[in-house]
Order: sequence, then structure tokens, then C-alpha cells
Amino acid sequence: DSSLFQVILAYPDLTVSSPSPDLSPPVFVGQTVLFSVVVTNQGQGPAEGCELVLYLEEHPDSTTNPLISFAVPPLQGGETHSFSAPVTFSYFDMGIRYMIAVVDEEDQIEESSESNNKSVYGPFSVEGILAPPEDLSAESGYNGFIPLNWSTPSAEGSGTGSKGLFGYQVYRSLSPLGPDPDPIVSLSFNDTSYVDSLVSNGVTYYYWATALYENPHGESDYSNMSTATPQGPSGSLSGEVWDIHTGQRLRDVSVSVVEMGLEQLTDSNGRNSFENVPVGPVPIQGEKYGYITVVDTVSIIEDEMTVHDFPMQRDFGQGMNVVPNPFTPNGDGINDIANFIWPAVEGELLTVTIYNVEGIPLVTIEGEEPSWDGRDDGGGIVSGGIYIYMAWAGNTRMSGVVCVAR
Repeated sequence: DSSLFQVILAYPDLTVSSPSPDLSPPVFVGQTVLFSVVVTNQGQGPAEGCELVLYLEEHPDSTTNPLISFAVPPLQGGETHSFSAPVTFSYFDMGIRYMIAVVDEEDQIEESSESNNKSVYGPFSVEGILAPPEDLSAESGYNGFIPLNWSTPSAEGSGTGSKGLFGYQVYRSLSPLGPDPDPIVSLSFNDTSYVDSLVSNGVTYYYWATALYENPHGESDYSNMSTATPQGPSGSLSGEVWDIHTGQRLRDVSVSVVEMGLEQLTDSNGRNSFENVPVGPVPIQGEKYGYITVVDTVSIIEDEMTVHDFPMQRDFGQGMNVVPNPFTPNGDGINDIANFIWPAVEGELLTVTIYNVEGIPLVTIEGEEPSWDGRDDGGGIVSGGIYIYMAWAGNTRMSGVVCVAR
């Protein structure tokens, strides 16, 4: 007699549920979401232990960015096992994303069906602000160049690394108020340093950096500001500033080494002083309210003090001006002479007659900018008080008062 035997093989069939979040989208940068997944053996045979992996991807068919993996224990037919993972979303996760769960990705288990080992949650949106580079630093003291360094944007949680980051831009300015509108260089995401050689020694430069991203495409806010000054051979510069008409030393004049970031106000004696000024010709500028701005060039000698004094002239407009008024003709060299300045008739002979308050003429002076020393026609010293002047040039006349202080 013969016997027939029928062998029935019982295979496992692992399935994975769609990752389920505990919060509804959209998700925001810095937010932590708990995703839950259930693995079930829907087959009749037992399944050996394997691995479950969660991915956060830009596309539902991609599995290139693993977040976390779990060890799945052996499961009998009909048995289930639950998993959960907190995911903190970062700057690098911004955009449209998919959460993908894959069980037995390496096909270590022979199953009755391999078609249901993967599930997808999404699309969902991750929103936030793009992260800038960190710890930007610029180093001073180098001859003709400034080295810059920074760190990649940091992001805790799921989006570590350089995912989505594809480059940097570096901005520069001569003012700390903000960068110039155009970057001085664009760099790859692999570069976290740059040497700026388009600089002038002695000039202070201000720097910012941004990070460039894709998916979503955009540029981050500015990083922290860093400043540096390149420095080659240098010398010192000092000088005094005075009023060209009165000889008085002028305080609070803004004296600057143009485009080099060096600036200071003169002291009570009209003095200014700068250290570490680059060797060679440098432009300097003096500014004070009520005066005409002065621009000049000074040659700086290495390791020496260069002295450069300059006078400033009042900005009179077109009317008659008596400077100073009152004046003190006492022979001390300060405010001893009253200057008559009439810009409207510049280049013409100006005649001025001085009268006392009784209308008696005392002295007549002439010149393009005539001056009065407080004496009458006979050389006598007039007393302190108010005097009237009558000035004319051609057919143009002007009158006013001048005060003598004794």
C-alpha cells in the first residue's frame, strides 16, 4: 500500500502600519512629535526577529535618510508589536516631508508576501525659519587680508548634518549698521572659511554670513556680525584744527582717515591723534557743523609720528559776516581782529567804513576780506562797545554792527 503525504508550509507575513503622529500638521521647527507604528505578523508561520526603520524623506519612494531603527522581536502568526519614537524637527527638515516605516528591509525573512513591508505617512509640512551659520569670526592684524571662519548651522533632533544646506554667502560693510546688499563671495556648503584679500590695511571691516538651502529654497537670516582690521606697516598721525579767521583752536571737530574706519573728535585744544595708520598717502577729512568740510592727503611714514595741522573756514552762506563778533583787540593773539567776509561779492574790492553810535566815521578799510584791528584812522584804540559798519562792493551795499569787547 502506498500512502500520500501533503506538506503544507506556513509562512509569516509581516505588515507595518502607517506612522501615526500624536500632533496634527503642520509641524514647526523645534517641535517634537511622537510617531507610533505597529508591526503585525498576518501570516500563519512564525517570523524571526528583524529590524524596523523610520525614514524622513522629501519623496514617498525614497529611503535615504534614516531617523531611527528598532529591533522587532520574533512574532507568531497573528501577533503584533508596537513602537513609538519622538522626532524633533529641525531647520534642515523644512518643506514637504514624508514619514516612512520599513520592516525587514533586508529581506532576511521569507514571507508569503513582500509587498506590505512599507508604509508612508504624508505629505506634511515642516515650517520655520532657515538657520544661519554660527560663530562667525574675523581675525585682525594680517597684512593685506582678513581670514574668516564659521560653523555650520546646528540643528538638534531629526535633521542633523547638512541635509538641505548647499552653500554660504559672505557679506561685508564699512559700517556696523548692516551689510552691503551684494555678497562678496558665494561658497559651497563644504566651505566654512574664507580669506578676504580685497581689503586695505588700517580699514575696519564688518562681516556677516548666510546659509543657502534647497527644498525649501531660500537664504537664512544673517549670522552674528564680526569685525576685523588688516594691518601692515604703520605710523602715527596727529595735528591741530583751528578757525582760519580767528585762530581759535576748534574742539569737537570730527577728524577721520577716510574709508579706513579711523575717526575721533578733537579735544578742547583742537588736537587729534591716531595710531596704526597705514604707511603711504592717506586721505583725511575734518567736519564740524557750521564749517566747510576739509579734505586733504597726508603721507604717513613707518614707525614715525606725522604731524598735520589744518584750518577750517566757517560756512557763511552769501550774506555779510563779521568774524569774530564780538572781538577782543587786546594783543593776546586770540580774536584780536574782526574779519569782514561777504561771499556774495567774492573777488571784488570790499570797502568798509566803521562808525561810532553817534554816526561819526572812525576808519575805512578795504580788501577782498578786509579786517579791523580796533583802531581808528589815527591809530588810536577805540573803547569797548557797539559800532556800526557800512560796506559796499560796486553797487552792492550792506550795513550792520560789530562789537568790541575790552
